[in-house]
Parts: sequence; C-alpha cells; structure tokens
Amino acid sequence: VALTDLAQQLARRGIELIVMPIPAKPSVHPEFLGAGFLGAEAPVDRLAFDNPSMDEFERRLAEAGLRSVSVRGLFAAADRNEPLYLGTDTHWTPRAMALAANALADEIRPLLPAETGRPERPTERITRGERTVSNLGDTTRMLRLEHPERLFPPENAVIETVSHVGDIGGDEGPARVLFLGDSFANIYSLPGMGWGTEAGLVEQLEFELQEPVEALRINDNGSFATRQALRRSLSQGQDPLAGKRVVVYQFAARELSQGDWKTIELPDPGETPRVSGGEQATRVTGILRAIA
Repeated sequence: VALTDLAQQLARRGIELIVMPIPAKPSVHPEFLGAGFLGAEAPVDRLAFDNPSMDEFERRLAEAGLRSVSVRGLFAAADRNEPLYLGTDTHWTPRAMALAANALADEIRPLLPAETGRPERPTERITRGERTVSNLGDTTRMLRLEHPERLFPPENAVIETVSHVGDIGGDEGPARVLFLGDSFANIYSLPGMGWGTEAGLVEQLEFELQEPVEALRINDNGSFATRQALRRSLSQGQDPLAGKRVVVYQFAARELSQGDWKTIELPDPGETPRVSGGEQATRVTGILRAIA
C-alpha cells in the first residue's frame, strides 16, 4: 500500500517511481551458512533466508503498474566465482553494485527523453577512476572483539570513484532523477562506513546516465526514513521533486517483512509550506541524543 500510495502521489506531479529492493547477503551467498548449501547456483530467498514471497511481491508490483528492478535476478545470473557481497560486511561488493547500477540506468533512460530548451550535454562529463580501499566490515565490528585484526585481516575492495568535469548542473536545470536509498547506496560513498567515498550506487548511476542524480540516503529504516525525509523537506519549503522525471526507491529487502510501511502524505504541488520566521520564530534549546 505504501509503495502504490507513493507512486500515485508522484504521478500527480508527472514523476515515475522505480522500486529496487536489495536482497540480504545470506540469500545470495547461502554456501557460507552450512554444507547443505554448497554448490547452490541461485539465491535461496524462496527457502525463507531473506523473504519467501519475493516472487509474489514482484508480481503484485507489476499488477499495480509499478516499475521495479529485480536485483536478485541479476545476481542469480551472475558469475558465482566472484563474490557479490563483501566477506567481512553485510553489504555488496563494487561488482554487484555495478550490476545494479547498469540495470537501473537501463530502466531510467527511456524515461528521460530529450527536452525542448534543455541543452544537449557532452558525453563523458562524468568520469571514473579506480582505487583500492581497505576496511574491517560491519560484521567483524559487530563481534566486538578486542583485536579483530588477529582473526580477520582487513578486506580490500577496488572501487570506481566518480568525478564531475566542470559544472554538470548549470544551465541544464535541476537533476531529473531523485534517488531515495539506504546503506546499500551509502557504502562506497559515506566516509563513516569506511569503504571510500564518491563511488557509491548514486555516483555509479550518474556515470551511467551521464547526468546528475539528487539523493536522499539514510542508512536504516529504509521502509520509511527517506520518504519521511522527503516529506520534511517539502514541508519546510524545499522541493527535491522540482524538475524530476524519475524517483528511485531503493531499500534492503528485509524491510518488506520487518519494516514500518506507513503511508506518508507529501504536500500537494503548489501547497504553501509552513515556514516560521520573523517575529514568530522561536528559539529552542535541546540535547542531541542520536544522529542517523
């Protein structure tokens, strides 16, 4: 219901929604769960390690007319000799992320036709370059070992950092794609995750599309956190949806069974935001308890 509701709200603004759930690591690499899964050739989400109803979920999306990108299908068809998820972390490898970025770009391109009055952009205005990063992943850190490096040496990953050549905004107007995502989009992008910067899913999507992508990324609570942040921005007078043709909604597949899929009403286009100011402004003092 939350997804169809979001799609309908975006459709009123002339925006297409693309849904992209990312499967959990155990559903893609079951061979590490026990000897019984050795030689498994495909993800085992049908065996309930991730979500036993993904086929039904994708069917319902299609029946509701919602666009989606099946990452698990890509992973099932990928070469299994190279890992798709990091060994010491719950998140995917740069290779798996690149597969997702390519498929997502293929879904988006037909929705971004040439527009009258929008300058044609030169090719290769967004470039990539390789570099190697090293880190102890989140799985290792969650063990809370005194000296984790003695049992688990740092893991290396080759990332592709994305650079913008000149001003890719300028006269072209606002970005036409808004990306709502979680930690799968933040890894290789958010410094605090320890796997490098400027090389995440949003950056790879920018390279594939050769145009800027605006993003709202929050590590946890993918079922509602980014939708809630979008509503907050709109209510405060900002408009991340201005000029958008596509909104991508990416979240971890586990949210389908564990998340809070409450509906969130976005302010209608043209609705006057509630903004305090002037003599009516109020100063509030508080204690910051946590940062998302």
